[in-house]
Amino acid sequence: MIGLPFSGKTTLFEAITGAHGAAAARGPSAHTATVTVPDDRLDAIAKTISPEKVTYAHVDFVDVPASRWTWSASA
Repeated sequence: MIGLPFSGKTTLFEAITGAHGAAAARGPSAHTATVTVPDDRLDAIAKTISPEKVTYAHVDFVDVPASRWTWSASA
């Protein structure tokens, strides 16, 4: 996630990933987290065919620290 300073990037990151404490660890490094995507359709298929393993989709999120440059109206 990229955006202006204090625009809520870390708050959104914490809400989506459940990675509380990212705000306390602010610094020059990016925060990363992987979230498993629940899928009721996959559960229904797995129940029907009984596979050995069920693999859910994952989404990787990166909370990039705000850069020091600012947006310019002339850009």
